[in-house]
Amino acid sequence: MLTEKIEALEKVVAGGKRELSIELESLKQIASGMAQGRIDVQLLEALSMENFAAVVSELAAVKNAGLLSEILAASLAKPCQKFLKKTIHRLKSEGVAFPEKVENKTATVSAQVISEWAVVTPAMLMNGQQLAYYFITGSMGSSFLIIHLDPELGILDFKELQISESRARRVASHSAISKEISMPVITVPKEHWAWLVGTARNLTKAGPFLPEADKVLRKLSIPLEEAKLPHPALKGFALSPDQVAAGVRASDRLFDHPWFKNWMFDEETVRICGEELDQVSHSPLQLSEGQLVERLENIFTKHTKSGMIKNRVRILQGLFENSWLLKLGGEPELAEIAFALGQIASREDAPPEFFRKVLIRTFPEAWKKLEAKPSSLIISS
Repeated sequence: MLTEKIEALEKVVAGGKRELSIELESLKQIASGMAQGRIDVQLLEALSMENFAAVVSELAAVKNAGLLSEILAASLAKPCQKFLKKTIHRLKSEGVAFPEKVENKTATVSAQVISEWAVVTPAMLMNGQQLAYYFITGSMGSSFLIIHLDPELGILDFKELQISESRARRVASHSAISKEISMPVITVPKEHWAWLVGTARNLTKAGPFLPEADKVLRKLSIPLEEAKLPHPALKGFALSPDQVAAGVRASDRLFDHPWFKNWMFDEETVRICGEELDQVSHSPLQLSEGQLVERLENIFTKHTKSGMIKNRVRILQGLFENSWLLKLGGEPELAEIAFALGQIASREDAPPEFFRKVLIRTFPEAWKKLEAKPSSLIISS
């Protein structure tokens, strides 16, 4: 039953409804877990009622009382709860034994929280790296976390400081890549901060800070299992194909935004592209102006494509993360443009013109030659 649902959903997503890709991925992970005798109940939240019912029916068919009980213990929407309870009642009437619910009567005293906040920096460079900060103070003392995140390598650095809230805010507000490039911080829900950090932790292979990082994350009860889900932006935006196309056409607007102003390809891509541009510029062959422009454009097109393939994970993280932070920051139009670019950049076909312009503006002299071509588009500086 689940296999049929997955196949049907794959066809729908392939037909253009990419907004359902999150549900498809969640359904696949649920099916894989069930085959191993486990269920990730948080993934169920991404399912429609129809697919949720299919999961429950699949478990009911094999009389898996244990997993059905796990789902029952979770916080579900009322229609889902109603369907699940009816299914369990039917199984009980057929003689299927369900584990008795054990009441935990241990008295607990919650630690008082006086102040708690999370802020992150946007992806100021195309490598997608960010700084994530978390502060909490209360009856258990104060804790301030500074975490450097990388989309491919995970956590690059982790620090926990016991400092006052005012000092913690000063530290976060002075974030910078260099003296020339400051990094703003955007307030985010703790759930988004936890998703970023959890995703990075799952990617991290080594580091002297890892034992301490794991200890702190456990102490703060950071739900690392949430990191298995796709980027929240994929669930937070629902753009039609026409809206995506319109966003890509308007992508030049991002060049004027400080979060994208310093985007450029990796050093190796820029170096190799520069070497080929120099060879063409100093070629002993007599090239007409039109031939020279054509050669330059071919070089930029080739290295844009190779650079996109090489850096796709970093680029997508930067686009989706910035789109989400723009939305949280009250810039919905630019948020949709960045998200639309991410939707197109995730495909394997030709990269959007935006990225060719990112590469071209790295070489001002070559741009001057292309600027004279009537069909060229001027890039904001």
